Amino acid sequence: MKLTYRDVPYQPQSKSDRSWELSTFFERTLARVLAFGRLIIRIVLNGYQPKIRQGCDRDNNIYWYAYYPLSGISKVLASEAEIKQWLELTQ
Repeated sequence: MKLTYRDVPYQPQSKSDRSWELSTFFERTLARVLAFGRLIIRIVLNGYQPKIRQGCDRDNNIYWYAYYPLSGISKVLASEAEIKQWLELTQ
C-alpha cells in the first residue's frame, strides 16, 4: 500500500514555521505601538477633556454633540440630562 499525503503522521513544526510565528508577533507588536502613537497624537491635538457642543436640526430640534478624545467616541444626544449621564460614565 502506498502512502498519500493525507496518511503522513503529524510532525512538529519546523524552523521555517517559527519564523512565521515571529513575524506575526512583530506585526502585532507594531500594530500596538502604532495604535498607542495615534492615541498620543489625538491627545496632543485635541486635548483630553470631552468636547460638547449644541446643534439644531432643520426642524429646530436641539441636540448635543459630544466627543471624548481619549477613546475617540462621539455621540449625538437629545438632552442635557443624557449629556450629564454620559460625562459621568466617561470620567
